[in-house]
Amino acid sequence: AYYFGGVCRDIWNNKKPRDIDIVVDPLLCKYVEREIIPFSPRKNSFGGTKMLLFGTEVDLWPLDQTWAFTQKLSAPSSPT
Repeated sequence: AYYFGGVCRDIWNNKKPRDIDIVVDPLLCKYVEREIIPFSPRKNSFGGTKMLLFGTEVDLWPLDQTWAFTQKLSAPSSPT
């Protein structure tokens, strides 16, 4: 799993992130989703999975569903 987006900037600047975006390998996404069931996840309007963890919104994204990949701006579709 990888953090991306504003959370990296916020952590660097010692600020509490508004939300956290986490990207996972598409092949592992179903396994991760099964583990987060206790956190009442739901799909967001862009296809990610949203949940509330310890008062912070978290969005989980399969790598191949991130904006850069859907726009064909990045390759490959696995973080290996």
